[in-house]
Amino acid sequence: MGRSRPPSSNYTPSPAAYPTASPTETPDFAETDVQNLDTWYLRISWRVKFAIGAAVLILVGLIVVLQILYPGALFAWWTWLRDQGQWLAAFALGALVGAGEIISRYNDAPQRALFTVPGSIYWAINGLSAVIALLLIRASGLTFGIDANPDAPGTVGLAVGALQVLVAGFGAMAFFRSSFFFANIDGQEVGIGPSTLLQTMLTASDKAVDRTRAKARARFVSSIMQDVSAPKAERSLPAHSVALMQNLAKENQQAFGNEVRTLYDTPMNDQVRVLNLGLLIMNYMGPDVLRAAVSALQDVIRGDNTPNIVISSPRDGAVYGLNEAVKAAYVCKGEPGGAEIASSEGSVKNGELIHTTTLGEKEFKVTAEDKNGHAHTEVHRYIVEDKEPPELISVPKDITVEATDQRGARVFFEEPTATDEDPPRPEVICSHASGTFFGLGTTKVTCRTEDAAGNQAEDYFKVTVRDTAGPTLRLPPGGVIYAEAQDADGAKVSYEPAPSAIDSVDGAVDVSCDPDSGSVFAIGKHTVRCWAIDKEGNKTEGEFEVVVRDTTAPDLKTPGDITIEGATEEGVPVKYEVSATDVVDGNHLDLRCDPPSGSVFPLGKTVVICTASDKAGNEATRTFTVSVEKGVDDTGTSVNTGSPPGE
Repeated sequence: MGRSRPPSSNYTPSPAAYPTASPTETPDFAETDVQNLDTWYLRISWRVKFAIGAAVLILVGLIVVLQILYPGALFAWWTWLRDQGQWLAAFALGALVGAGEIISRYNDAPQRALFTVPGSIYWAINGLSAVIALLLIRASGLTFGIDANPDAPGTVGLAVGALQVLVAGFGAMAFFRSSFFFANIDGQEVGIGPSTLLQTMLTASDKAVDRTRAKARARFVSSIMQDVSAPKAERSLPAHSVALMQNLAKENQQAFGNEVRTLYDTPMNDQVRVLNLGLLIMNYMGPDVLRAAVSALQDVIRGDNTPNIVISSPRDGAVYGLNEAVKAAYVCKGEPGGAEIASSEGSVKNGELIHTTTLGEKEFKVTAEDKNGHAHTEVHRYIVEDKEPPELISVPKDITVEATDQRGARVFFEEPTATDEDPPRPEVICSHASGTFFGLGTTKVTCRTEDAAGNQAEDYFKVTVRDTAGPTLRLPPGGVIYAEAQDADGAKVSYEPAPSAIDSVDGAVDVSCDPDSGSVFAIGKHTVRCWAIDKEGNKTEGEFEVVVRDTTAPDLKTPGDITIEGATEEGVPVKYEVSATDVVDGNHLDLRCDPPSGSVFPLGKTVVICTASDKAGNEATRTFTVSVEKGVDDTGTSVNTGSPPGE
């Protein structure tokens, strides 16, 4: 008897476990146990049906007679039945829910599970729990906002009673399927509560059904699957059985397919394999479906003494990749009772690679012949598709460039290429083309290609545009500013032209210098350090020199030309005044005249040369003329007629 949750197909029973029946013998299971609840009622004897009908007619007749003899009897009987029958209705509702659960677990003869001891206890517990729930509702006086029965105190109205029955039935069902808490047992969450009792009874019912139905199931499968060839039924019988079902869930179809594959992958006798296949179909779809499928395919799956060919590779309908390494695997053997295999030949030998070097649908044939001359050819068709994506080559490595302006930088890279079977050079499209402007930061460039079969390949590289270059400093031309000393302290120097800086990203950037422009510099050579920092913190430093020098000669003052008369033949002493000042040295100068003041000047004209030198070696030179003339006054003395000292 199959359950909706079938047992594992790893179990391999022996052939003796399945008593056989002759083709003319009809197994008991086929006559009585295969029917479901819909057909079970139809098999009840006509005598039982007649008895039930007669009882109903007699009951109706008695009610009519009582009503005639006692006009109020029908109403009183109806009131009693309405009030007391609600208890029976509550029990029936709970029991019906439990019975439905049990029946839904089996695909063949589900009604038999209702009358096992655990099954009976299960639906009885559900019915009694509904009655207890109704008792609690009545005891607490719950009417759910509906008047009980104002005309007959102590009784319950029909509407209130019906509602109480429904609440009791479904409330008890919810209670007994709840868990108070969960415990972790062997790595699984197990609910502890009323549901534990019901689950235990369901498990016991499953075991009881399996024990009582094993013999009948074995006889039925042995009869139905007689003379069925395991290799021939491998694909056709499971596929046809599934196709007969209109509402088999996808997950059940998948589980059924997995168990069929496991069955055929497990080494065992073909006769045992056929019987296990029949049981699997019964477990998932029921005996009626098994009987119908075997009957419909009897000409296909019955043994005919021709050689059996089982091709496990390539699989029929399989799809393989281009140039995929797939080895041929097939087995040829005679049918039970037939002759041995004399020869067999496949498209390629066992263990050799099948043809996958070109695209399209392919055929793989295996022909076998037994010693009696019976031959059979098995054909598997498979498809070779291009499953391999194109190969992307020459994808650039990550690129890092310096920003050229505020937008970022224009980046050039070698365009990636790809290779494939079809086409040989598929087009490669990148999310950013070479020569595109990339903004500051890191940008992922994704390159994709696709071949004619729709296989795609993708790769990427990163382009990082960064600002790590400092601003460009513009310092005074030649790196030197010359300034003339203004006094002994030096000179106040303003930087002209002023130092400036331009950044490729930020534009104009402030420049700082030490010392600042406008500072006083002593005479001599000085180094000025300047720097500029952009918004990214990139710093550029530079320097230039400030040279303060004294190149100005002293201011030399000399007298004008001097004329002296009345001199003797020897000449005459002449005194004159000369002065000089310097912006740096002041009066601390080296002042010399030749001839010096107070010297005796001879008759005639003498040029006096005066020189003033400062500490920097700057000289100022001036000249004037002293004229000495001979002359006698009235007293016979010399007279000086020269002019006073002047510039």
